[in-house]
Amino acid sequence: MKTNKQQRFHTKLMSLNCAVTAEKFICGYRNQLHHCAGRAFKLNGECVGEWYVYPLAGVIHDPRLEKEGEFLNIGHRHGSGGSKSDFKRINGRDIDIFVNSMEEYESYYGKDDDVDWDAIELIQKRLL
Repeated sequence: MKTNKQQRFHTKLMSLNCAVTAEKFICGYRNQLHHCAGRAFKLNGECVGEWYVYPLAGVIHDPRLEKEGEFLNIGHRHGSGGSKSDFKRINGRDIDIFVNSMEEYESYYGKDDDVDWDAIELIQKRLL
């Protein structure tokens, strides 16, 4: 279950631009939160899935919003519009996009109390 701190972090993160396109709205759709390895993802026994996230354009993230030929949809597990490997080939690894997104977050909000910076550091150290 998401904590209040995680919710505040997600809200602030979603106020930033898409981590891939650097835009807030594409085709009229808002960005969505991409959980890179799922909400329940654990490292060293610690659940960090709600921290390992970045904002992603809705038309890239949600297969239901896909616009034919305009964007490669990440496809998730739904199999439409592309695949995770296609997304990675075109946009790079999730961890690299995440690191860039967190740098943007920090430059905008600073090292505020709404982020578990230890979890962010653990993610970066283990996955880079």
